[in-house]
Amino acid sequence: MTLVLLALGAAAGTALRFVVATVVGGRRSTLAVNVLGSALLGLLLHAPGPVAALALGFAGGLTTFSTWAVETVQGGGWRYVAATAALCLAAAGAGLGLARLLDG
Repeated sequence: MTLVLLALGAAAGTALRFVVATVVGGRRSTLAVNVLGSALLGLLLHAPGPVAALALGFAGGLTTFSTWAVETVQGGGWRYVAATAALCLAAAGAGLGLARLLDG
């Protein structure tokens, strides 16, 4: 069952990434999905089993390290690297912090 939830989450995340890439385009879409995925994973990673599996699949399908790497090599530069790292780490921390707050 866990594998099915991972696959369903990954399919939904990948579909959303495609929509964001189509609507926003370029490096901004990659940055947006990576930041959103980091926040969601931070928030939902410690949720009950099925929710965590679905969230892990969704965040994995939504985020894209490979596209970020290619965009960086193609001329993203150090500002793109720094912005992505800083924003994704901040988003993951915010998600984890919110999860702790909600757990009481």
